[in-house]
Amino acid sequence: MRKYLYIRVSTREQNEDRQLKLKEKYNLRNSDIFIDKSTGKNFNRPEYQKLKEEIQSGDTLIIMSLDRLGRNKKQSLDELRELKQKGIRLVVDDIPTTAIELDDNKLIIEMINNILIEVYATLAEEELNISTKRREQGIAAMPINENGKKYSKKTGREVGRPNKQKTLSKEQQRYIKAWIEKSIKLSDCIKFTGLSQATLYRIKSHFYKNIEE
Repeated sequence: MRKYLYIRVSTREQNEDRQLKLKEKYNLRNSDIFIDKSTGKNFNRPEYQKLKEEIQSGDTLIIMSLDRLGRNKKQSLDELRELKQKGIRLVVDDIPTTAIELDDNKLIIEMINNILIEVYATLAEEELNISTKRREQGIAAMPINENGKKYSKKTGREVGRPNKQKTLSKEQQRYIKAWIEKSIKLSDCIKFTGLSQATLYRIKSHFYKNIEE
């Protein structure tokens, strides 16, 4: 059974020296080491793909930390599950219990793998929830354009489902302004603009916040 070391470095980390120290620690040969360098935009991992083709059931994969397996916790979790399915032991250097010599005790190895998967599954779900919450907060903080849609200041693109009423005509704006200023009734505004009550109140909330009711 063979041991492999996988190293992934980003441009932010600059070099792989810190991870290469694991070569001496685990007594590995150069042929046992696979190194990928990635950027924030490019996460291609050709060396990792070669490693996955070469590594066999019963072999050991050594990494410095779990985040070496993926761009995010969900991707790392998927890799953990695949390694378990293939019968590959994972040693994570910053999780010392994974490096304990187990004399090929498959039951304990499987137990450790299951614990890693369970923990990372929880973390992946938490990361997804945080990401979703941040996205929702970001959308809530976006400005609103003349179509009543949230939009990105950076790209100018609208966010969310398209409005049924893309733009307000000058005539519609005139009736809406008259309704807000209480010159006409809501029922008349609905009749003359062709807009629903909910849409009118949404427009009022978005565009006429400073007009006293």
